[in-house]
Amino acid sequence: MDGFVFVSMDGIIKEYNKSFLEMIGYTREEILKLSYRDLTPAKWHSFEQNIVERQILTQEYSEVYEKEYRKRMEPYSP
Repeated sequence: MDGFVFVSMDGIIKEYNKSFLEMIGYTREEILKLSYRDLTPAKWHSFEQNIVERQILTQEYSEVYEKEYRKRMEPYSP
């Protein structure tokens, strides 16, 4: 299953699925303390700013795209 995350315009993570949490290795409690930018390597910042300007602000959504995230450094074990 693919990971899914829905983010507000100010980078607050609003929704996500279990696959997304498993991919990045954070718990539900931890993800609420992070912003989307916290999880995004710097090399993606300008790419995503371009998506905001050219897609979200003009058509109110973005096309689906793949990217990488910063994973939690220590493995999560319940």
